[in-house]
Amino acid sequence: MGDAVSRLFERVVCAVAGDGRGLEGVRQVERLRAGEGSVVLASIAETQVAARTGLHAPEWRKELRAEAQRAIDRARELAPDADARIVDGDAARALRWILEDEGATLVAVEDGRSRAAGILLGSVATSLLHDAPCSVLIARRRADLERFPSEIAVGVDGSPESLRAAAVAKELGERVGARVRALVATGGKEIRPDEIDVGLPLECDERPPVDALVAASETADLVVVGSRGLHGIRVLGSVSERVAHRTACSVLVVRLPAPAATGEHLVVRDVMSRPAVTATPNTPVRDIARLMLERGMGSVVIVDEEGRIAGIVTETDFEITDEPVADTAFRWPRVLGRHVWSESSLKEVYAEAAAQPAEAIMKSPVETIDAGTELWEAVRMLTEKGHKRLPVLDGGLLVGVVSQTDLVKLLLARPEG
Repeated sequence: MGDAVSRLFERVVCAVAGDGRGLEGVRQVERLRAGEGSVVLASIAETQVAARTGLHAPEWRKELRAEAQRAIDRARELAPDADARIVDGDAARALRWILEDEGATLVAVEDGRSRAAGILLGSVATSLLHDAPCSVLIARRRADLERFPSEIAVGVDGSPESLRAAAVAKELGERVGARVRALVATGGKEIRPDEIDVGLPLECDERPPVDALVAASETADLVVVGSRGLHGIRVLGSVSERVAHRTACSVLVVRLPAPAATGEHLVVRDVMSRPAVTATPNTPVRDIARLMLERGMGSVVIVDEEGRIAGIVTETDFEITDEPVADTAFRWPRVLGRHVWSESSLKEVYAEAAAQPAEAIMKSPVETIDAGTELWEAVRMLTEKGHKRLPVLDGGLLVGVVSQTDLVKLLLARPEG
């Protein structure tokens, strides 16, 4: 089997829940991978909600973990050779951590909504479309699971991402005996179909890409689409996300794998945190703080409508410092640019800052670094210039953030013994 599919199924994480959600994803993964690669069954026990039950919290935490174990047990009936992980915490955040820890190449999650178009996916599925560091399979039920997939539709526009998606679709079609339709939608950006060669007959559709793929999903069992790797707020409105939200069948979002580290010649992309969390200059400071907490990131990169980096907000912008009061010998706490004199003044400062736009507190201009930069140069920039973190660009696109904390990954890159 070809390299595209082999790489895709190298390490698959299937998210499962106690109510049976996720089992469809396991079934479809087992069908598509055909014994290739390995599978990890992941179940999240959201034990933090037990705190709301007061004295009964220990009992509820125990029950939530038992439910997660039941989810694993049910999934193992479908994938008996799979490994398993049960993690406490917020579902979306814990699952992203598992993906990074396992070095996942694909994550599968079930979308339990009806087939009616336009209804948003569940919060975990949406989070994965935004932030997963790997390809994503959104599994939906179809009538004839025994023949899944009998028809695959893939969007092609000549970009590297779409060519990779087409290679995956073609190889999957050969593996399961499915018909593969390669769609070139000419209703969006200018495309020259005669210059595209994916080893499949091309079907030209005059509609925009999303509309063409949504229409194809009415007969297909699986839609495959490439992703440019946008993350955070920038992914909103992307073709891959809109397709995932609207199609009537399962969707496979193919993301190009990041280049691997090579011996001692480590570069920034080998240690950076990905994806970079982004927001717009008008995003309220309240939402910036929420993004940091929910995504477990120490910074939010601010980008304008054209996708250009306008600034950055970091956790240090929210720190309370001890600073001198002008024209006095006193030092007093200072937060978000203002001294606070009491608990009430602290609340006042936070209340006023919460509604401010990000541009009011962001640092600008922002120095960036290229993903292919040698690690030593990154160390120099972080230390000599006093930076704690730098946005990372690859081909002009924002792909991550490298921080002083990320340099700890150098320890893992050294051979043992």
